[in-house]
Amino acid sequence: MINFLPMAGKLKNQMRIKTGSLIFLSFAFFIFLAPRPLSAAENKRVILSYDFFNSSAYKNSPVQWQIFYNEDENLYDHDQGLFLKSDGDLYLVYPVSFDYGDYDRLNLTLFSSQPLEIKIIPDVTTTGYTNYELAENISAGDLPQKISTSLRLKFFKKPVENIGLRLISKKPADIVFQEISLEKMSRLEILAQGAKDYFRIAPHDSFTVNLFPTPRIWGRSALVYWLPFLFFAMYLFFYSFKWRRAAAIFLLAVWLIIDFRMTAEFFYNQWVDYQSFVKPPAAEKSLRNYGDFYQFADWLKETISGETAEINYYGSEVSHYPRLLQYLAYPLKVNHEGNNSKIFVFYKQSDIGFDPAGKKIYKNGQPLTGEGEIIAAYPDNYNSFIFQEK
Repeated sequence: MINFLPMAGKLKNQMRIKTGSLIFLSFAFFIFLAPRPLSAAENKRVILSYDFFNSSAYKNSPVQWQIFYNEDENLYDHDQGLFLKSDGDLYLVYPVSFDYGDYDRLNLTLFSSQPLEIKIIPDVTTTGYTNYELAENISAGDLPQKISTSLRLKFFKKPVENIGLRLISKKPADIVFQEISLEKMSRLEILAQGAKDYFRIAPHDSFTVNLFPTPRIWGRSALVYWLPFLFFAMYLFFYSFKWRRAAAIFLLAVWLIIDFRMTAEFFYNQWVDYQSFVKPPAAEKSLRNYGDFYQFADWLKETISGETAEINYYGSEVSHYPRLLQYLAYPLKVNHEGNNSKIFVFYKQSDIGFDPAGKKIYKNGQPLTGEGEIIAAYPDNYNSFIFQEK
């Protein structure tokens, strides 16, 4: 008679060894992928403040803050920091070299007279890549607001040579900076940042029309971090009688977390649409990444004479706006950057200007139209209007 007890004991010991090995490999894989804080000369580096800006070291340094695409290109002393007068869309650039081994968090403390969108752009003067993980918003007010943005992203894996802040507001804004600093996160803060990253919801963009963007952790797809634990739990569920129940509970918990996040993302997007497009009065509506284009189309239909059958449309915002305008303004015919009609419609066209003396529209210094006049200007937008040739 064959005694199976020694064989069963041997299989049990092998199972324990395999289980232990899988636990070790899973955590080793996670730790390998997790960003590791490296030593830095200092934990925090202030790169803009009242004291920093007025120090002799900064004033005598060739490395200076610069402002681009704004009429006033200066920072001024203010009783709460440094004052900046924005026309509505400017770049604030500082040549500072670092990577996320040196600093992995950017802190901004500021306030603004207008709601402000801030886009953080590494190497803004060369590659200028950025994404939603480097975009922040502050509300209008006169009390300082602090923004902390993780730099644990692929853009900062290698040293950057400069960093830019694009400050966007619908109207000219008075902005006061109290401090801008680079900071080093502790390992615990990095792990907490990974959780924040996972539950951060991407804003509406062209890629969110037909899909939910993949959740991310430290700039990578979250699936990369989930997979080792999922494979390990599945192994325990199918091959370990002792740990099968625990594995099933873990898999169920993971499913609930993922489903909760996806459901929350869906309802969050609906809430954003309600807050930005349904709730506000007509003049303040903004639909996703279309801004006020739908309101502009309504204004155009109300303003254009019923006898007008055709317009020439010029707009530099989005390439498919002419087709969308054709749909919204039907039966009006829309010629994209044509000259078949005497009616010219401009929407946020920053490279055009009207010469009152010659009564012509100029584009990049060259005449675009014959003589005529501006017959209507779109409210609250200085470069959106209707021009009619004689």
